[in-house]
Amino acid sequence: MQKFKNFLNKTWNEPTKNQKILIYLFYCVITFAVMSVFYYRQALYGWDLPVHIAKILDTSENEAYSLVSYLLLLSYKITNSVVGCAIFLAICQVLSYFSAAYFFLHLLKYSDNKLNLSFFQCFVISAPLLYLGSLYIPLIAPTFYKQSFITQPYHNGTYLLMRLTGFLVLGLYLKIRTDYLENGISLKHWLLFFVLLTLTNAFKPNFIMFFAPAMLFELIYDFIKTRGKKTMVIVKFGFAVLLSLPVLLLQFNVLFNNEHTAEEASGIIIGFKRFFESATLQSVAAHIFGSLLFIIIVSIICIMKKCISRNLIFGWLMFLVAYAERSFIYETGPRANDGNFIWGIYFAALLLAIICLERFIFLKDQIKKTTFIFLIILIIIMIVCGIMYFGAVLLLNSPLF
Repeated sequence: MQKFKNFLNKTWNEPTKNQKILIYLFYCVITFAVMSVFYYRQALYGWDLPVHIAKILDTSENEAYSLVSYLLLLSYKITNSVVGCAIFLAICQVLSYFSAAYFFLHLLKYSDNKLNLSFFQCFVISAPLLYLGSLYIPLIAPTFYKQSFITQPYHNGTYLLMRLTGFLVLGLYLKIRTDYLENGISLKHWLLFFVLLTLTNAFKPNFIMFFAPAMLFELIYDFIKTRGKKTMVIVKFGFAVLLSLPVLLLQFNVLFNNEHTAEEASGIIIGFKRFFESATLQSVAAHIFGSLLFIIIVSIICIMKKCISRNLIFGWLMFLVAYAERSFIYETGPRANDGNFIWGIYFAALLLAIICLERFIFLKDQIKKTTFIFLIILIIIMIVCGIMYFGAVLLLNSPLF
């Protein structure tokens, strides 16, 4: 038993090149195989994917608003079937492991956390986090997805690619933000940030909708902190976001100005309908205990231990903005039931959970052993619930439970 423990410890701390390759392959090959089957079934019998494929194959009307549609069309034409679309989305899921590891690595590196993990170690930790799901609690949170903030919408291809590049945007953002006030922003980093953000917007606009307001808050904070002495570099940082926005105008034109008659027109309104629909005692309990329990507990501990990081505040800002968009902004007309303003909450909650995991790692020696064990078990159960939900969607082809 001791030899096995020593082997695991050495593999974790000093893995050989072959061990790394084997573990990468273990994650990637299994994921690619399962996801290929999943998206193939989704393309034939699922919810969102068949609609997207049908729209891109219908040349009579141009209703494709996302770059994902054109990538799916290219994938379809390569194989002349939905197999190409399934393979493409499966590859994107595998790549998401690496982009999540990139984000987690930078989250650790550009914080007060002294834990120095390699990219390989961040990969092993962060990959399972993409399967975080709401806790299944009978009577309180009796569904995996319907009343969830954090269960990932595996069936939505545009969300999948938005999440893939969104992790890269945030990792680079943390890198630039760390010392841009002292050392400025290199042209390479500024251009890369702009390109990644534009690409993310082209996939799905929900990320920029919660990221940009949170970033604006941070830029205003930096402006006040420096008493306006670093105005030019702050404006330069924010200008990259502004330049990435025109793609949203193109998407808006396709979604809301492409209808033929007034009866077919969709619109955007601000209201309280969805907020009141989700403000029932059972729904609030499902959100708190099902989706946010780990996040809330870790955040409270951070307040008590006076170790609230800037990243944690930023994570909560993104989540609260995404929650406000989900609750108060919705569409009218033919798109009234599409729920296109809800997608941001799933990514924002996932990001906040990962940020809270970084804080949990930072606090591991400052909290009681029972609390530590409870939180470890809690995060494991959330991953198990997420995998159970994915398995149910894989078998039943329905995301609505």
